[in-house]
Amino acid sequence: MAKSWSEMSILYQSHFILTCILMVGLVTLIILLDYYKMQKKKVLIGTIAGILVAIGFGMLGLKIAETTDLLETIADYGSHYTIIIISVLTGAIGLISLLTIIIMESMRTLNKKKALYLVLFSAIVLMGLLLMTAVVIITFVLPGPADNLHLGVIIGFPALFLLSVGTILVIFNEPKFVIYHGLIAGGAWILTTLNVLLLFAMSETEMTSFSGIIHTFHILCGAIGLISGFFSALFGISGQRKLAKLTGYITLGCWWTAYMVATFISGI
Repeated sequence: MAKSWSEMSILYQSHFILTCILMVGLVTLIILLDYYKMQKKKVLIGTIAGILVAIGFGMLGLKIAETTDLLETIADYGSHYTIIIISVLTGAIGLISLLTIIIMESMRTLNKKKALYLVLFSAIVLMGLLLMTAVVIITFVLPGPADNLHLGVIIGFPALFLLSVGTILVIFNEPKFVIYHGLIAGGAWILTTLNVLLLFAMSETEMTSFSGIIHTFHILCGAIGLISGFFSALFGISGQRKLAKLTGYITLGCWWTAYMVATFISGI
């Protein structure tokens, strides 16, 4: 069900404005780094990146608070524990990404280059196993959730945050950070895959109530981003740098657009 601007609370309006600021700031930073090659303007780049990260962490904090409130309001057993599992999975993927980067940096200093890719792929496989475990538990162990769990609150923004950070890192210094970009973007893609799978947990009534042009556009943007993200990974692995960058930008643009328009969809 779509919401008009007048129907949105001050919190949602503020969230929409911050989302637009982040999108504009991210595009500006990408243009400065990728088109104008201003990596040496460290003060300017650092200031813009710092502001965007600060806003991003602020919104991430709001998402955690919203998730906590959501847990307090949901009564049924299935939905309650499904949200906990999703939240733990999101946090675990973020933590795995951070720890893997720390481990790989230490291995670089010790000149253990051969083991870098083993650590990278092990981390991505672990993320995939966690995703499959979460899906199995939600689908076959817990009772069917009574509420819509296709939620940008829990999954959407953390995935966007990871993907955006990974994109800026690889643009800033591709030779050094490309492997970290693959790790972080892989985690974001896994989270988004889970968000798509949760669409199938929606009831027919919810699917009907969420129908409309805005929600259709939201779904199309999310789906295109998911597919282009997969191809970006394939192109990156095969060394097709230009195609990987193009499909990567498509993914980033589509997911941010999907997240922005989701503000006008009730319950997402």
